[in-house]
Amino acid sequence: MNKKYKEEDINLNKYLLVLKKHKNLFLIFFIMALVLSILLMNKNNYYTYATLLYNQNNQTDDIATIFQQFKQNTPINTKKIETELIVLNSLHLTKKALERLSVDVSYFKEEIFDDKELYEESPFQIKLAPEHTQLHNEPIFVREINDISCRIHIQNPIKTDTIIRFNEWLINDRFAFKIIKEDSNSSLSSGSFYFVINNLNQLASDYQKKLKVSLANEDADIINLGFSGNIAKRNVDFLNKLMDVYIEVDLNNQNITAHNTINFIDAQLAKVVDSLKIAEGALQSFRQDNKIVDLGKEGYVYLEKLNTLEKDKSELEIKLKYYSNILNYINKSDQVNKTISPPGANINDPLLNKLIKDLNDAYNEKTMISRSVSPQNPRLIQLNTTIQANIDSIKEFVTNIIESSITEMQYIDNQIYQINGRISEMPTTELQMVGFERKFELNDKIYNFLLQKKAEVSIAGASTVPNIRIIDHASQQTTSSSLFNKLLSLIVPVSLALFIPCIFLIGKEAISSKITNLKEIELLTTLPIIGLIPKSSNKKNNLLVPNDSTNTLEAFRRLRSEVFKILKYKSPKVIEVSSCVSGENKTYCCINLTTTIAQANKKALLLDLDFRKPELTKTLGYTNNNGIINYLRDGKNLSQLIVKTKYENVDFIPIGNNTTLINEDIEALFLLPQMDELISNFKNTYEYIIIETAPIALFSDSQNLEKNIDYKIIVLRQNYSLKNNLQILNNFKKNTGLVITEVDNYSGIDYRKFLNGFKLKKEFTQDYLI
Repeated sequence: MNKKYKEEDINLNKYLLVLKKHKNLFLIFFIMALVLSILLMNKNNYYTYATLLYNQNNQTDDIATIFQQFKQNTPINTKKIETELIVLNSLHLTKKALERLSVDVSYFKEEIFDDKELYEESPFQIKLAPEHTQLHNEPIFVREINDISCRIHIQNPIKTDTIIRFNEWLINDRFAFKIIKEDSNSSLSSGSFYFVINNLNQLASDYQKKLKVSLANEDADIINLGFSGNIAKRNVDFLNKLMDVYIEVDLNNQNITAHNTINFIDAQLAKVVDSLKIAEGALQSFRQDNKIVDLGKEGYVYLEKLNTLEKDKSELEIKLKYYSNILNYINKSDQVNKTISPPGANINDPLLNKLIKDLNDAYNEKTMISRSVSPQNPRLIQLNTTIQANIDSIKEFVTNIIESSITEMQYIDNQIYQINGRISEMPTTELQMVGFERKFELNDKIYNFLLQKKAEVSIAGASTVPNIRIIDHASQQTTSSSLFNKLLSLIVPVSLALFIPCIFLIGKEAISSKITNLKEIELLTTLPIIGLIPKSSNKKNNLLVPNDSTNTLEAFRRLRSEVFKILKYKSPKVIEVSSCVSGENKTYCCINLTTTIAQANKKALLLDLDFRKPELTKTLGYTNNNGIINYLRDGKNLSQLIVKTKYENVDFIPIGNNTTLINEDIEALFLLPQMDELISNFKNTYEYIIIETAPIALFSDSQNLEKNIDYKIIVLRQNYSLKNNLQILNNFKKNTGLVITEVDNYSGIDYRKFLNGFKLKKEFTQDYLI
């Protein structure tokens, strides 16, 4: 359990150090995020709202509408307002409002970060030629040359560059417009301007997406309208214009019946006037020819009864036709047209209205509960029965009315027949007079009737009020800048500036096979770290300048101090310097540790026993000398192989000629007794013998030297050495320490905190703080 917590703590610290190492990357991303935030915050977004009241009580449903809603399974009392929401948010209404606003052209001014759209602020206006093809959605740049002319530049789709005068048409096959300067004082030279000819259909679609229409709540007839846009004034103008157009359309729809009725009456009046003139002329001629001024008393009585009966018959025919239409509508399930009572029919039957209301109530309740219950629900079954019973009652009621109306019609026809018979018994002249009088009075009554109905319809049309009333107009008071969007414009880029580098660096670290953090070493190996060597800016042939005071030289001095403390009871001291693989700065550490020890007045000998790749010999420049191989093979005198280096107290024995060696030869050389003698012969001469050997993860050459070695130093390189190789180091449990080279952020390390986290000796930690 403790090991698990330890691993989690090390991993957390490892990732924190990785992030700290790349703080400059975070700084770059943060600056980019701030720039992006400024750009986004400059793009203001405003939200404007308005409120409408839709008065459903102004509407009445006829029987056809009720049956149509019953067929479509729609709640009667909610259908209208839901329909109005769709109408308000329709593309047609939006386009109509935009046409009234004259937003077919958008104007812009170029600025450093983002172009500014000019709404009612442009120093010029564009007038488009009607019915002419226009270039949509492409910027057209305008540059003022002088007070009377300007330059027009278009980049796409065909590059155009031309000069035109203000108020003169520019016409070709792609566009036709002219530029009107607002006034003589307005100057286009104050900036760079361009305009875009909008595609009205596309613009309407964009506005429709930004428009939000909803009910304030389910129980109210209040409609909320909201619109989002980057220009507050345009938001206000659009919403107000949309509401004006909506109310206008509603009034027009209500007045359609009145207009149609008046047109019908006018057409009938034109015919009746002609008939009335003919009848009047015929009556006057008959009177003049027969010297008759008026009918007798009996003739007037018959004529009066006949007119009354014909009037009753006419009203009965209208009533019969109306009820027949209702019956036909019920019997035909595919009927979808509304049955509208003719103007002036004045058909109002309380019983029929009661049946319709009961049907309406039953159907509404069914619609509400059917959304949450199964078809087998008892209440739903009962409602279906009630609805069907109401329908049957309406059918029976209407059928009875039709039958009684037919009977009444037959009775009236019989009365008319009898009166006509009595009129026929009158004298011929008086009988003819009755005929002329009858035609004249009939046309006169029809004429007066039509005039009366026209007046009634006109008055009704003039008194029509819209079903919609504006409660809150859109205004600056109902417009607000979206603080939430501004916060998002700041928070999102900054969060991404932190999140993206974190994910990248942690992901890269997680899948990395190299040692990128020093604390990984504690988790993967049991060996102590005895030295940390930073990256050196003063490397020259792997040697440090002797009097250098940099962190690198100081690090080697601390390493020397630790070696002194570890080997203080050993004399002389034999130290092996190796690495896991090539390229981990083994030679670099070997040379500089030796020279640092020599600076403490300790006599040191360097031995190059890396027969695979003798970098030590190559670095010190003794590749042509005889060396250890010549001693082991040819028996050369050791004293003749020692080379004096330019560093005081430092001698060196190079590798010698190793070009003919193969693996078998190298392994055999380490097994020779001369190898032991090589080290023992110099123990009386030198205080420190430092031996460089081949990488231990690749070759096992140095294993035969272990009995002669007092301490083994294994060199690792941060961001280069492989984690898998650290497992090999656990085979060296005694007298072995690690030196880490190219340590990141060396100058920022708090050694008291940092090195105590590793398996370091107490005196070594204190020495680092000297």
